[in-house]
Amino acid sequence: SNDVCRWDHSENLYVMRGCQKKIIDKKEIVVSINTSNEEVAYLKGHVVNEKNFFPAMGYLLYIWEMIALLKNQEYINTPVVFEDVNFIRATVLSQQNKTELTLSIQEGSNRFEIIEGDNAVVTGTVRIPTNIENEKMSANLAEYIHDEEEMNAKDIYKELRLRGYKYAGAFRGLKSASVTGSNGHISWTSNWVAFMDSMLQIMILGQNSRSLFVPTRIRKLTIDPKYHIQMIQDYPLEDRQFSVRRYKSLDAIISGGIEICGAVATPISRRQKVVNTVLEEYKFVAHRDLGTMSLQDAIRMSMHIALECGNMINVKIIEFVDDSDKVVPEDLNSPLISEILNDLPLIRHHTKLVTTREKFPNIFLPHNVSTTEITQLSKDENCLMILGFDIFTKNSKKLYKQLLSLLMPQGFLLTLEESGAVYDYSCLKTYELDIILEKQINNKKLLLLRKSRNIARNQRIVQVNNYEFSWVDELKSIMKVQNETGVDTEIILVSEADFECGLLGFINCLRKEPGGEII
Repeated sequence: SNDVCRWDHSENLYVMRGCQKKIIDKKEIVVSINTSNEEVAYLKGHVVNEKNFFPAMGYLLYIWEMIALLKNQEYINTPVVFEDVNFIRATVLSQQNKTELTLSIQEGSNRFEIIEGDNAVVTGTVRIPTNIENEKMSANLAEYIHDEEEMNAKDIYKELRLRGYKYAGAFRGLKSASVTGSNGHISWTSNWVAFMDSMLQIMILGQNSRSLFVPTRIRKLTIDPKYHIQMIQDYPLEDRQFSVRRYKSLDAIISGGIEICGAVATPISRRQKVVNTVLEEYKFVAHRDLGTMSLQDAIRMSMHIALECGNMINVKIIEFVDDSDKVVPEDLNSPLISEILNDLPLIRHHTKLVTTREKFPNIFLPHNVSTTEITQLSKDENCLMILGFDIFTKNSKKLYKQLLSLLMPQGFLLTLEESGAVYDYSCLKTYELDIILEKQINNKKLLLLRKSRNIARNQRIVQVNNYEFSWVDELKSIMKVQNETGVDTEIILVSEADFECGLLGFINCLRKEPGGEII
């Protein structure tokens, strides 16, 4: 028969449900998984090695549901024991297409198998024990080291991300953990798959290696759902969490009513991102020679100047287009800015195109460029740079005030002016701006302006020598005095007649140090 299965849970639980066909006489069920379906959308958060893998514990939940169904029971009331589980190959979930898994349990031997297409993906045995207590370990007798849980969720998932696990949503279940991965806490959101996956994450954290591991075998998995739910019942809904412990002597991970014994994780090769190589070179370029440059090079140069001065990781840029500006979508510089900053992997950036909605109704922009109106901006935008058109020519007091209020102290204003336009340079003094860069671009002129900065009262010059290093102690002492006294100081490092000095790289590193902004 081809009856459609339905589960009805009194509690709001995450279940692996799709369109399921049940063929009872063969003990076989076909499950169709579609991640666009709200019930299983959380699976999108299980990303390993840049791929959306179906989680190992998801397969076992299917089998748990199935064996309970064969006994006409709710899985939530059915204790279960899995043994000799082998994860043979991974299933990659598709955003567009459904994934079909065929589940079968053999009567008598209790062997189960999950097949995708023509390939077995998981095998093992499953049974409903007569007494679940007899299946559990005597963990109380085991030697256990309780380490301080120094890592919070942010630390844990940063570490896992560095190893290749980009967990999101429900799969970020660990709230705290020890550095050794011996113990931690997992939040309970009624999602069995994500919870058990978090137990495996503790094992991954305990691996003293930054290699990428995936589970390939579990000797025994015991689930006592009634005991598990009973343990959490008294906790308030918003703060339900279980402690999780890894017992090395027992080769077990235990949390609540779940015990994972003999879990084996195997390293796999990391998927290398294919990125275009960015080649850079340092060379002298005059700033105010009105030399001709391409727009792309001039904006790239302006952006690099701003980043050098700003010494920031999180960068905000605004491109402002006034109603009166005769600008078409092709004239916008936001996509170009996005492209330039994408070449700098350490920089996180977001660009806002500030204009009226009617100006560019159906414009397509890169993902890190958004559109907004000037009235929607907050007073603390703190932008590194604002780009605009004919700002100098307009010489509008209101416009200057609007734009300059959005800039960070010593931020930059970039304007593209018509070549033949006449400017009133007195506005520079009025609004305390300095011209940093002036370049000719076809029939336009690019001007990079910066909020004027006060010259430090105390300037110290340090002569850098590649063959004798007494200047290092001198530099250290100046920086130390500055940090302790807060005296307004500027340090200038000078290297002469030494082609291979490496001073630029040295300064880039120094400026990331505490107090490095004075160099």
